[in-house]
Amino acid sequence: MKLRNLFLIFIISLFVASCGGGSSSDSKDNNTDIIDDATGDPLGPDPDQPPAISGFEYPLAKGDFWEYGWDYQSSYFAAYGSSSYNADSRFRITLGDPITVDGTQFYEMLLSGNTLARDSKDLKPNGKYVAISDYQLIILESDMVTEQVLFDAQTGVWPGSGFFTDFPSSTLFEATLSSINNDYISQTAYQVKESSSSSQCEYFSGIGTICGGDYNEDLVEREYYVVTLGPVGYYGHFSISDWSSSDGGWSSSNTTNIGLIAASLRGDTVDYDLEVEPNNQIAQATAITLPARIKGDNVSEDDLGGTTPVSLGVVSLSEIEPNDSPVVPQAIDIPSLLNGSAQVGDGSTSVDVQTAPSGGTNYTASFEDWYEVTLGTGKTLDVSLNFPATGADLDMYLFSLENSSTVITHANSIEDNVATGIYNEQMSTYLTADTYYVAIDAYNTPSGNANYSLSLSTGDSAVDIGDWFRFSLVFQTEVVISVSGGSSFVLTDNSGSTTLASGGVTGVGITLEAGSYLIGVSDDGDYTLEVSTL
Repeated sequence: MKLRNLFLIFIISLFVASCGGGSSSDSKDNNTDIIDDATGDPLGPDPDQPPAISGFEYPLAKGDFWEYGWDYQSSYFAAYGSSSYNADSRFRITLGDPITVDGTQFYEMLLSGNTLARDSKDLKPNGKYVAISDYQLIILESDMVTEQVLFDAQTGVWPGSGFFTDFPSSTLFEATLSSINNDYISQTAYQVKESSSSSQCEYFSGIGTICGGDYNEDLVEREYYVVTLGPVGYYGHFSISDWSSSDGGWSSSNTTNIGLIAASLRGDTVDYDLEVEPNNQIAQATAITLPARIKGDNVSEDDLGGTTPVSLGVVSLSEIEPNDSPVVPQAIDIPSLLNGSAQVGDGSTSVDVQTAPSGGTNYTASFEDWYEVTLGTGKTLDVSLNFPATGADLDMYLFSLENSSTVITHANSIEDNVATGIYNEQMSTYLTADTYYVAIDAYNTPSGNANYSLSLSTGDSAVDIGDWFRFSLVFQTEVVISVSGGSSFVLTDNSGSTTLASGGVTGVGITLEAGSYLIGVSDDGDYTLEVSTL
């Protein structure tokens, strides 16, 4: 359970005290309550009455899933300095085998993906099991005893609980029709928040009378639910400051958004799995069954124990035609060494370029060969083009595309190779995370086709592995592995001591004997890992 400020508890206690005990004299009139004939006290809602909110009695089944995206921002400002932190990722809840507790059928909630924004901020949903019964969405803890009502459609009000957070159970919460709007979902939804009035009180059997009231002016938390879907999102914002302190003052705040991306209950399907954290060490490798398609990220690897450096081999490639435009470039990995050829008259694409990245006079050049490279994080890219004994003059540019059409020049190498007798072009520049294009211009090829070798690297002899996966083969099999998003991968033996192959988006095909193997994905942001067999 997540921690709460002790000040909140104090305020909540005042609210509860102001509401009185089990007497219903301060409670709003609730016509759906069953009254104890002997005492006149309410015993709870009458299940025979129609629900206050319809549509929340729907069946659950093994395999049902909800996938959520989330983002988290925190900032700290002080007279002597400031800091900020941002993270975003996704997680999925999949229903497992059912169990029955006191006549109610619950389903185990299996969690995959990443819920850790940082070491002190975990967005993991509450509960181990979930059920829908009597118009209530209920979670059950792993002790198989502790139950909490997340959403009570029968009455529309209930003691605080929370799926994505911990609402205080001593405060009355209510559901009101509203809407949720964040980067993941935008639609009408029931908003769950504390009752706006401390005079609104309700009696709950076994608990007593609970009242509403804003329990902290500096903390805003809302959960959102949709008919036939259940929980679809969360918004939380906390801020605190003290500008009267002797050191000049300070302020701190954080904001969290969670929103539904996909759900089986609304007919969504997914063709991928999410990584299961922690898996940043070999001993924690996630077991996968081939074929597999897995989405992952490296948001919180430092908080989960860091990364593992593994030697990265150079990928040897050959040019694949057609690759004569940025529309049909050949994707290549880093580091790699590619063999290709170009000559005047080959298919090409003309673009307006500058003689230098920082300025110069624009001119039009035609580029016969285009290669695409993706960086998941900012790095210095080193590119070398060698074409000895060709007598040719080849030029090389490094571009990115703006609005999918306009090229932006980041570096170039346009030596007069024939005059100097040096048949080599080189570029080295720092680039931010993005997709880039290395374009080759066959400026002069008097002997026809000019063969060349193109080398790309970031100067790294090893790669930091943030996520590990393990698979097994029962007989000799050809396995194809690729990873997109700017990350790279290594394939190792079962101990991680011997690197068998490495690559990236272009993929690697390798024949493996029966046994177990490891795939490590680099610490370079969001990625999609695909592993298949032939």
